[in-house]
Amino acid sequence: MDIKKEFININISKNNSEIVLLLSAAVLSEIILDREAYYTKNAELKIFTVEVLEKDYGEYLFNARPALFARAVKDLREHQKKEIEHFLKTMKNIQKFLKDNKKEKNDKNKSNNNKEKKTNSSNKNVIDAWRAVIES
Repeated sequence: MDIKKEFININISKNNSEIVLLLSAAVLSEIILDREAYYTKNAELKIFTVEVLEKDYGEYLFNARPALFARAVKDLREHQKKEIEHFLKTMKNIQKFLKDNKKEKNDKNKSNNNKEKKTNSSNKNVIDAWRAVIES
């Protein structure tokens, strides 16, 4: 089950805010806690929190990813209970972030495939040249 895909495709509304909250916690754990998926450096997470979550957290939270994750989920739970409109907006921001990054990853994969094809053909040319030298 791909949580990100499910989160991207869910219709975010007041009626399903509890489900959206649960899915968002799983998605945020991947975004924040996984160093290889989105942000390799903790400081880069500041951009995500300000632009996507619309929160300006203290610098001390960016020293430890689990602390930042816990705080983000705590804030989302509070918004879901008290400020539903802000919560829905934040969830849509996360959806947009995931969609945009999915497109970027697809573009990178395509360019990497093209580079591999070029490298493979250039390797074949080198091998063929050496083969010609050895056979002569």
